[in-house]
Amino acid sequence: MGDFNSALHGDDSLFGPSSQLIGMREFYECVQTTELIDVKGHGIHYTWNQKPKEGVGLLRKIDRVMSNIKCLELFPDAYVIYHPYRVSDHTPCILKLPNSSKSYQPKPFKFDNFITSKPKFKVCVEGEWAKRIEGYAMFSVTSKLKNLKPGLRKILFQQGNLHNKVVEL
Repeated sequence: MGDFNSALHGDDSLFGPSSQLIGMREFYECVQTTELIDVKGHGIHYTWNQKPKEGVGLLRKIDRVMSNIKCLELFPDAYVIYHPYRVSDHTPCILKLPNSSKSYQPKPFKFDNFITSKPKFKVCVEGEWAKRIEGYAMFSVTSKLKNLKPGLRKILFQQGNLHNKVVEL
């Protein structure tokens, strides 16, 4: 988080050059390579301003809070507040990490191969995969896999207690 000294997207500048600058392109490539995304934010969009003595000023979003997917999984309710300018020409960026209401560790997910032969399995996977999830491709894939867990657990639960069934057989 902080001042990256470069806009990331074309709409991150107001009253500036409309063409993509070398610094913007390099910053974009860096963000793509490291698979970072902006943490959802509230408040002011343009985080830096240049106020000339006369004429129209320049506004840019060059201060950001970014995260990788693992961090967003650990802190799904994280958000940033971009406060109004005060003393500096940069806006303060405050990262909030709300306490999770879950104080337990989720059970690890174990995939049982036999459920692939169940009729509801294909329906469950197709339904989840058809959903559109915004973001980078890997974020979309991991989100869909995460969203599949409850449906697959339900299919497994409907089979009954497998250990008892083995003992009975």
